[in-house]
Amino acid sequence: MVQVSVVHKIVAVGFSWPVYIFNGDISRFLTAKEMVDLAWKNSRYNQELAIAYMSGAMKLLPDEPYTVNQCSLIYVSMAKYQEALRCMDRAIELMPQNYLFYLGRGNIRMLSGDFDGARESVMSAIKLAQEEITKALCWFELGVMALQEKL
Repeated sequence: MVQVSVVHKIVAVGFSWPVYIFNGDISRFLTAKEMVDLAWKNSRYNQELAIAYMSGAMKLLPDEPYTVNQCSLIYVSMAKYQEALRCMDRAIELMPQNYLFYLGRGNIRMLSGDFDGARESVMSAIKLAQEEITKALCWFELGVMALQEKL
C-alpha cells in the first residue's frame, strides 16, 4: 500500500502544484506532470496522443486531484465535455472543498449547454469560496453564464 506522507509545493522546477510525496519518492509525480505537459502540447494537433498521455498520468496518480483536474481541462480544450465533466466530478470527489473545481465544473456544464447545472455548480463554488475576491470571481462567472445563455 502506498502511503502519502507529506504535501509540498515545488516551485523551483517550474510548477506549483501540491506534490504528494509517495514513500519519500516524487518520481511518480514528476513523470505524471511530464505526461500532463505532453498531453497539453498535443491536445490541439494529436488528440489521440494527448488522451494516451493523460491516461498514463491518471494511471500513475489516480487519486491526485490536481492531476485529474488537469485532465479535465485538457478534455475541455478538445471540446470533449462529457469526458471533462467525468474528470472534474472525480476531482471534486477527491477534494470537495476546492471551490475552483466547482467553478470549473460550472464552465464545463455551460459549454455543453447545461445552464441550470452550470449555475448550480457555481453556486456551490460561491458557498465554498472564503475570500471576497474569490466570491466575486464566482459571481462574475454567473454573469458570463447568463450572457451566454441569452446568445
